[in-house]
Amino acid sequence: MATIHLISSTFNIQYRTENDFMNWAAVVIEIGVAAFISGVVLLYDRKHKRESRIQQEKMSKLLQETKNQQDEITKLLKRIEDIEINQQEFIENEKQFKESNRGVSINRLRSDLSNLHTMINALSQTNDENFNQHNVKVIFEIKDKALEQLEQSVSQSINLIEQRYLDRLSSIIRLARNNPKIITVEGKEKLEKANCVGILYEIVELLKELPNTPI
Repeated sequence: MATIHLISSTFNIQYRTENDFMNWAAVVIEIGVAAFISGVVLLYDRKHKRESRIQQEKMSKLLQETKNQQDEITKLLKRIEDIEINQQEFIENEKQFKESNRGVSINRLRSDLSNLHTMINALSQTNDENFNQHNVKVIFEIKDKALEQLEQSVSQSINLIEQRYLDRLSSIIRLARNNPKIITVEGKEKLEKANCVGILYEIVELLKELPNTPI
C-alpha cells in the first residue's frame, strides 16, 4: 500500500474513485510480479550462461586432453611400428648373415673333404713295389693337416648345417685318423689300406649330398 502511495505521489496521480485505486494497485502488483519474474529469469540466465561457460571450458579442456592422449597414442604406435620394422630388418639381416656363413662353411667343408680325399687316394695307390718311406710320410703329414683343417671346419659349422652332416663328417674323421697306416711286416714297412676304399666312398657320397651354395 505504501508503495502504491509512493508511486502515486511521485507521478502526481489523483484517485477519483476507489476503483481507480484498486486498478492502480493491480498494475503495481503486476509490475512488481513482472519485475520479480524478470529478475529471476535474469539471474537464471546469468547462472545458466556461467554454468554453460564452465561446461564449455571443461569440455574444451577434456577435448584437448583427449587430443593430447590421441597424439601420444599415435606417437607410441609409430614407435612400436618403427621397432617392428627394425626387428624385421634385424631378423632379415641375421638370416642373410647366417645363410652367408652357412654357404662359406659348406664350401670350406667341400674343400677340406676334397683335400683329404686326394691324400687318402694317393696313399691307397701306393703299393709295396713303389713304397717310398719319405714320400709316404710327406703325404701322411699333408693328410694330418687336412684332417686338422677339416676338424676346425666342422667345429665352426655347428648350428650352420644339419646335424646329420656333422655326424657323418665326424665319422669320416675318426676313420681317416688311423687309416691308412704304416705297419711293419717281416721287418719291412708297408701300408695297411684295408679301409681306404670305404673312407673314399664315404667322402664322395657326402660331397654329393652336401647342399649346393651360390658362394
